Amino acid sequence: MNAKSITALGLSLIFAAGCSTGVEDIQDAREDYIEAQSEADEIVADVREESHEQLEETRELVMEEVEATRHNVDEVRREDAANVADEQTGLVEVAEVASAGEVVLEAAQNRRNLELAKAKKQADAVVADAKTELDKTRQAALDDAREQMAEHQKALQDAELQLIKAKAKTAAAKVRLKQATVEDRKQQQADLNEAQQTAAAAEAEVATAKEELEVRRVELKKVEMAAK
Repeated sequence: MNAKSITALGLSLIFAAGCSTGVEDIQDAREDYIEAQSEADEIVADVREESHEQLEETRELVMEEVEATRHNVDEVRREDAANVADEQTGLVEVAEVASAGEVVLEAAQNRRNLELAKAKKQADAVVADAKTELDKTRQAALDDAREQMAEHQKALQDAELQLIKAKAKTAAAKVRLKQATVEDRKQQQADLNEAQQTAAAAEAEVATAKEELEVRRVELKKVEMAAK
């Protein structure tokens, strides 16, 4: 076997020892993307639930404050029903408490909206990162599969070239054997045997290179399907 030739088997060992990206990596990245989507939904849902509870608690407190003020006003009115000024003052106080409560509720709602917006932004970032990683993994797998395909095509071409050279040497050795003198015949026969062995090895290398190329072709198809 020619020491300078790159065999298909050698290429397989090189790629096996490397860290090429493949179908499993794409599947893992896609699973991570799906998990990221679920995580994003949970982030928003948790914040929506928590902020809703806080808003409802604030609404209850406001209502309790208004009711307590109204109750106090009613108590005063029952104690001194003839005092119209106190009654008017009480009504104003109730209105003021109710108005202040509306301000508090509005602030609470605004705070809830901000928290939800922040959660959605965080969730979108989580999903975007996972999508970017998935796209990168897809492209890396395609690039690696195509590179391996090209390398094995080159390996097959090199093996076929070596076979052509080996066959030419065999043919030349046969001619020399036919033309050899009795003294040279033994050496020429040995040369022919060596050339035939080299040619046989080259044929085996071509066969291996073809098999390996087919494996790479199938793998590329798998990667292309997984990358869709």
